[in-house]
Amino acid sequence: MKHKHITGIVLLFVLTLAALVWNRSPNPSIFYADVYGEDGVWDLREFDFSSGSATLRGAVRYIPDALPTPEECA
Repeated sequence: MKHKHITGIVLLFVLTLAALVWNRSPNPSIFYADVYGEDGVWDLREFDFSSGSATLRGAVRYIPDALPTPEECA
């Protein structure tokens, strides 16, 4: 009976710890901005990386072992 009681306490502790880690919010002092690209091209020339990080959004075309030019992708 005591073994089941200890197992229940350990299980409750693990679930509580998992819930806390899962719901942890990111650091509010770090700025993340979504940058949307078109045809696999993102214009980051005016993005201020000193204020945060960019998350690239949009479709990407993957071609193994190749670095195509924009004309080849058209």
